[in-house]
Parts: sequence; C-alpha cells; structure tokens
Amino acid sequence: MEVNREMKHMTAQLLSGMLANPHLYPTIPDEGTLGPQEQKLMAIAMDMAEYLVAHINERTQASSPHPPTDS
Repeated sequence: MEVNREMKHMTAQLLSGMLANPHLYPTIPDEGTLGPQEQKLMAIAMDMAEYLVAHINERTQASSPHPPTDS
C-alpha cells in the first residue's frame, strides 16, 4: 500500500508542475472540466511516476546487501 500512496503523491506533484509550466499548459479552462489536454498531462504524470517508483525500487534492491524476504 505504501507504493500506491507514494505513486499518487508523486503523480500529483508531477502533474502540478506540468500545469504550472506555461510551456506545457498555456491556458486554464474556465469550464472547470478535464479536457483532452488535461487528460493527456495526467496520463503522462502517471507514467512518469510509475517509471520513477520502479527505478527507485530497482536501485534500492540493487544496493541492498541482503535479498528481500517475504514476511
């Protein structure tokens, strides 16, 4: 469950950074709904978060002196 919470947090952080960047997201819609651009940025943020969590887990496991044990 910890990874899922970390993934959601990281996705939110990445998405907020993208939305704050005028080069990626130049206008904010007045409708308050998610249009295609917002959905695309959300999908990109989720993909980036998944990649980063997997990469961090790989590096953590590679640097761990002992293999993980199932408890």
